[in-house]
Formats: sequence, structure tokens, C-alpha cells
Amino acid sequence: VDDGARPARLTWKAYVENEEDIVVAGRKLRTARVEYRGNGARYNGVVDVQSRLSFTAWVEPTSRRIVRFESLVQSSGGSQSGLASKERIELTRVVQAAAKTP
Repeated sequence: VDDGARPARLTWKAYVENEEDIVVAGRKLRTARVEYRGNGARYNGVVDVQSRLSFTAWVEPTSRRIVRFESLVQSSGGSQSGLASKERIELTRVVQAAAKTP
């Protein structure tokens, strides 16, 4: 949406926190937990809206798949002050393709 506002400014840092066993789709998986933390700022034409951003990805190292992802965004400034969004996305099923026969 082009609302005439300036682009957002984002700053990020990523941290590999640790290895962690989690259960996804009924399977126990050994994962690497990666944390992304940062801040965002966007001028909406009236006020600066500040956001604190936190994302966590659980990565299964062998397949390099993200098997769980969580996000938390908290905003302050203007009419969006106190707004928070927390979401979780999780792998629910793994289907392996059948081997092709010549």
C-alpha cells in the first residue's frame, strides 16, 4: 500500500541460541533454535511508530527445514501504541516423494 509514508527502518541481530528437542507433527526432532531480535521504525505521515521485533526459528539441521516459527511484534506510537501480534507457524506433516523407477 502506498500511503506516502517513508520506508520502514529495521535493525536485526541473529543468535543461534542452542540445540533443542521439540515435538512437531508427533515426531521428536533435534533442532537448532535461532533467535532474531530487532527494532523497527516507520513514520506514518503523522508520528513515528516504533516496533520491537522478536522471531524464533527452530531448524532441523539435516533437512535444513524450519519446523517451527514464532513471531512477536510490539508497537508504540500514535494509534498503534500498545498493539501486539504473536503468531506461531508449525510443520504439521512431512511427506516424502516416492522414488521414481526407470
